[in-house]
Amino acid sequence: MKHLLLFATLLVCGCAANTEDLGAPLSVNIIPKPIDVKELGYNVKLSSDATIYINGKASEINQVATYLKNRIEQSLLEAEIEISEKPMKGAGIQLALNDNYDAALGMEGYTLSSEKAVDIRANTATGLFYGVQSLLQLLPPAIYSNSASQFDLILPAVEIQDKPRYEYRGMHLDPCRHFFSVDFTKKYLDYMAYHKLNKFHWHLTEDQGWRIEIKKYPKLVEIGSKRAGTMILNHDVAWKEQRYDTIPVEGYYSHEDIREIVTYASERHIEVIPEIEMPGHSTAALASYPQLSCTGGPFEVLQRPGVIKDVYCAGNDSVFTFLKDVIDEVVTLFPSQYIHIGGDECPKERWEECPKCQARMANEGLKDEKHLQSWFITEMEKYINSKGKTIIGWSEIMEGGIAPNAVLESWKGVEAGVEAAKNGHKAIMSPYQYIYFDGIYVDREHALMEPFGQKYCWTNTEKAYSFEPTPDTIPEKYHPYFIGAEGAMWTEFIKTESHLEYMLLPRLSALSEVCWTTKEGKNFDDFSTRLNTHYLRLDALEANYRIPHPELSDTIWLKKGESLPLKKTGNFVVRYTTDGSDPNGTSPLLDSTAQIQSSGVLKARSYNALGRASSISTTVLLLKE
Repeated sequence: MKHLLLFATLLVCGCAANTEDLGAPLSVNIIPKPIDVKELGYNVKLSSDATIYINGKASEINQVATYLKNRIEQSLLEAEIEISEKPMKGAGIQLALNDNYDAALGMEGYTLSSEKAVDIRANTATGLFYGVQSLLQLLPPAIYSNSASQFDLILPAVEIQDKPRYEYRGMHLDPCRHFFSVDFTKKYLDYMAYHKLNKFHWHLTEDQGWRIEIKKYPKLVEIGSKRAGTMILNHDVAWKEQRYDTIPVEGYYSHEDIREIVTYASERHIEVIPEIEMPGHSTAALASYPQLSCTGGPFEVLQRPGVIKDVYCAGNDSVFTFLKDVIDEVVTLFPSQYIHIGGDECPKERWEECPKCQARMANEGLKDEKHLQSWFITEMEKYINSKGKTIIGWSEIMEGGIAPNAVLESWKGVEAGVEAAKNGHKAIMSPYQYIYFDGIYVDREHALMEPFGQKYCWTNTEKAYSFEPTPDTIPEKYHPYFIGAEGAMWTEFIKTESHLEYMLLPRLSALSEVCWTTKEGKNFDDFSTRLNTHYLRLDALEANYRIPHPELSDTIWLKKGESLPLKKTGNFVVRYTTDGSDPNGTSPLLDSTAQIQSSGVLKARSYNALGRASSISTTVLLLKE
């Protein structure tokens, strides 16, 4: 009641933002789409010296207020934003915690009103943070720039009520195949925060590199974090050629690095979930400590993608001593409720030949090596549970029986997730067919259009958007077990930050609506309209997002003087050539006025306002008299 009286007093006193002469009502282009938006039909202008008023427990709200203050001051010239715990006055921004818990909002929901001033309310600081993300998307795209400029803080007058559909809204990152710096990891977390994602799955150990410092086992970074080169894979080099470069790949995150990342994520209400792979995908660890294998080695950190037969020896007690020691350090670094243990793609050949593993199976009464893997994971689950943590594992942990308290991440499709739910286990849906973002944006036939990527799991933005985390085929009583979805970013074929951004954006925007927006509220055409404004935000961030290529059929017949059928995409212009050369920034514009005079091969590409270009579309153009 106290908060309502304060806001009512604000309205009576007339201490409102400027609502006069601000042009036609601005459209609302928030991603992910909120549950309910009421547009009031006019605009509101905030002052560049507006005050952020915090109403509630200051220790909980201050961090959110500081985040908003820094974002405005970083992008807007001469902005001076004050944070105040006094009652709201003037045309400011109020961040208020509800006096009484509002069940309609839950732990992550919020309301936002910009009817006069901006008023954001929630049950928690997390809800306020998501309200701030929506506020930023109501403001001009320049609010996302890290280079200050002059613009007006104008936004549409709205009333929003919003909360997420799923509790788990995740994005994965693999720095093992190719290493990514602390600074870029923070940038990655920012992209997640802008989209209201809340789980960062950090894949820290792999065949191709061990990336987390474990002080008790220094060889893991002295040896396991380095490899001499990488298998060459691109549009011109096939897997079967087995060619390798000689470019060293190395890097690891120290304890200090990890604490810095965890703190940065926490300030953005993102939980960092570490993945420590077991029992397979462990070559980097075996290269460091070969006695943990079935054969004793020697091994080297793997330079090629794929799966290797050598894994942790399930019959060797020292393996469990090692892994428990690793977990002991991991739990001191990550406050997350989860530890991901991988559990995927573990070949069984070495176990079949290993006397220790066969003895383990006999002693434990295990009928085959799949059950040995289940036993291995269950043993580690017991220890991780004793630390107050829950394990997550990939689809393969269903083999031989899922560990009693495990959460399953379903990547091969949805089947493992369905089976887990039917057995009373929570499921995170991450099917490669839809939301593996290392896959190229186009089908195999058109792969040459794009930067190199995984071809078996191609998925464009529309396909990613179409994914439904709760399968329609499963009875409703199992629906609560589907706790959300997670996009995957494997980096076998992604060496640079710019390439990774290209693969991430705008598919991350599609994932955000898969995770946040109600099933009934999703509509790809509507999403595409909002995405056109979102591209401008990505421009302000100087992100290397994928610019949509012109959509052309393989062959086009036209009469002379007839315009080319071309789907217009947002704010992009299209340029073309017909002489066999690639279009550039000075090539003719391809629009309804373009007059193409002769048959031939037409090449076209889209350009954004910054002059950055899409991949090239090619078609055979045939003119009829």
